[in-house]
Amino acid sequence: MSVQITFLNHSGFAVETDSKVLVFDYYKDPSGTVKAYSQVGRKPLWFFVSHWHEDHFNRSIGQFGGAQYIVNEDVRLKDIPADRFHAMKLYETLPLGDTTVTQYGSTDEGGSFLVETDGLKIFHAIRMKIMPKPRATSTGK
Repeated sequence: MSVQITFLNHSGFAVETDSKVLVFDYYKDPSGTVKAYSQVGRKPLWFFVSHWHEDHFNRSIGQFGGAQYIVNEDVRLKDIPADRFHAMKLYETLPLGDTTVTQYGSTDEGGSFLVETDGLKIFHAIRMKIMPKPRATSTGK
């Protein structure tokens, strides 16, 4: 079991496992990592989109033929075959062959993903905001 994780930009990552390349929140890819994976062609690309904001979702992912698209239900992509496009509700689990995807909530828009594949459990939290603890005022409230 092996894994290679590459930071793309903002909250985007590419995660290469033994059998596939998981791409989370593809927004920008200045180093061309995902394009290079797509040209190698030996492992399928799986795109995960946490929500529709432009810094988490680039419509150009639809140009990577043969990929799987697992997205939060608020994301719209045109011209993707139905057997490759999977819109998920929060707390839904989706079995896809040897891979299981569960979408959880987030402190931001959309959802986070837990992906179980190739003996790995990979959690992409998007950008989980750290909420400050409330401070006591001078009146103690």
